[in-house]
Amino acid sequence: MSDDGEQFPSREEMIAALALGWFKGRATPPPTNAFAVSRLLRKHQSLASGYEEHKRLLSSLSDEELAERYRQTRGTWAAEMRAQIDRQESLMPWNSPQNRPDWDHWCRKDRWTIEEAVALSLGLSPHFATASKLERHASTSPSAREFIVRRDIALTAKRVHLIKDPLAPIDFVSWAEAKQFGLPEEMKTKLAEYGDRMRDWKAEYEWVDEENRLLRAKLETATEHPAGVLPPTNVSGASPADNEKPLGARERETLLKLLITMAVKKYRYDPNGTPGPAPRRIAEDMAELGFDVSDDTVRNHLKKARELLPGISRKN
Repeated sequence: MSDDGEQFPSREEMIAALALGWFKGRATPPPTNAFAVSRLLRKHQSLASGYEEHKRLLSSLSDEELAERYRQTRGTWAAEMRAQIDRQESLMPWNSPQNRPDWDHWCRKDRWTIEEAVALSLGLSPHFATASKLERHASTSPSAREFIVRRDIALTAKRVHLIKDPLAPIDFVSWAEAKQFGLPEEMKTKLAEYGDRMRDWKAEYEWVDEENRLLRAKLETATEHPAGVLPPTNVSGASPADNEKPLGARERETLLKLLITMAVKKYRYDPNGTPGPAPRRIAEDMAELGFDVSDDTVRNHLKKARELLPGISRKN
């Protein structure tokens, strides 16, 4: 080990490696015992040329000089190996410039499969970067290896219901950034351009948690008062539900304001244009929570709610 903490092989191993020119395109450690070296020299006559003379010169170097020679040679070899890997990587069809993703196409889509999302997260086109193609090159291609790693992590997340397959692009981006996966800037720019904003996961969690609390309360009430058993009545003989006042105009207006705010801010509902996918997405999210509400019902309530927005004229 050098003074700066860098580790080196033994003196004999460094001399053998340098004398044999082992760093010229070889990734395995050189032999150090005399018998193995002799056998190697007989097998590869090109290595025998000048071996003893080179070894004698290296043996005359001090430990510091030998370590520095070894360090420089190893650095040169490592750079050559990286360049070779980069050249091979550039020849892979999924890395070809003409096979890059069409970001306009992919960022307009409402759903990606996990495999598509993983490919796009690496700046690769899902048309060319597929698991069946990249798995064969995982041992030699860094991009193929990273694809397999990310895909495995994503499939695990799917199995434990952290993400879906297919899933919305914003859902994948939020999950991927939480995993500290590097994502192409062009992908994030295009998603923002087409209106796919990041979710406020904390706010959504609090909202879902409150909904779950209300559902649990209803379940407990249903358990305490099964079918055929009337709930306790008040002095007038009416059940508490009978005494609840219907929503007044002001309360109904407040609920509609809440609805339109959520639709515009979270579901990209355009009150000045076509409804787009917002009613469907709201209905889908409600269905996940057990509420059976149709797209048309959501759409009708949004029509009423949009009239409360400033600058929106009432429509008959």
